Amino acid sequence: MYKINKEAFRRYFFWGINNPEELLEGIMYFIYENDLFEYAQIKGKMTEEEIREAFIQKIKPLYKQYYRFVELNNKSQVLDYEQEDEKELEERIRNKIEMLRNSGGEEITQEQIQNEVLKERQKYERIYEQNKEHWSEEDKVKWSRESMQKVAKTRRELEERARKILIIKDNDISYSRAQRFKYAILPEGSITKEENQGKYIEYATYKKEDWNKKQIPNDLETWGEEPKNEQQNSNERIPDKLRHWTQVVSEILKTLDKVEKEDPKAYKDLWLRTRQNRAKNGTIPEISKEEIDWLDNACEELRKERLQEEKESKGEPEIE
Repeated sequence: MYKINKEAFRRYFFWGINNPEELLEGIMYFIYENDLFEYAQIKGKMTEEEIREAFIQKIKPLYKQYYRFVELNNKSQVLDYEQEDEKELEERIRNKIEMLRNSGGEEITQEQIQNEVLKERQKYERIYEQNKEHWSEEDKVKWSRESMQKVAKTRRELEERARKILIIKDNDISYSRAQRFKYAILPEGSITKEENQGKYIEYATYKKEDWNKKQIPNDLETWGEEPKNEQQNSNERIPDKLRHWTQVVSEILKTLDKVEKEDPKAYKDLWLRTRQNRAKNGTIPEISKEEIDWLDNACEELRKERLQEEKESKGEPEIE
């Protein structure tokens, strides 16, 4: 079953996204977070270059869906969604990775680094004191050398985290603590309802009635705007968890990738009618009346075709 947050789809895809760089950073982060276990398994097995390229290939399917549903719908004279240049998309992702690798990371002071290094050194000294009576001179020298190397490594890693948002090196990929906190799920009460309004809310509601139907609906005009009774409105509140808006959009993009693979006609239907809504609300610059008419006809023809197929398979059409 396909599961899409209807309200979020209308909010972002029917009107476009005017901060694409933040969205790309969010897509990247949630790919990293969801595949963290997998990347943990490759430590010791992949070079820096191999990890970077694997990361790019995991990001690209979602970024391609963003390009088709958002960027293409910023342009007129587009009659089909398969317009992307895959090498260009990869290059955009690669440039963003390099930008994050060279951007400021955590706010770690030299005092904090010194304290962490001191703790690390004291830890190895305690181990030495506990074992020195049983160790040979050779073991003591070896331990002294290894402990100094490990303490030095701790300092280097902390200094690197203070300099970079994203770290990719042989056998490892990681984000700074500050960046991880930026995308963390927040508990209720950490943000007020007034702050959680507007098109580009920083955090999106966690518990929303999701679209959970296998078929793309026949009419997207009121999709996600189902009427609520007065009691529901008066009792409406922020749920107990909030997610960063880019996580919500990333989940929609992941579903779109799945729909494209499993139901191409439903995917084309959704893309066409998303573009149709963009045309209606005036967010496709310089689109002509002829193209709008073509869109209306294409949507209607595809709708009839899908309803006929549904009627043949079920005996009667399911009309929403």
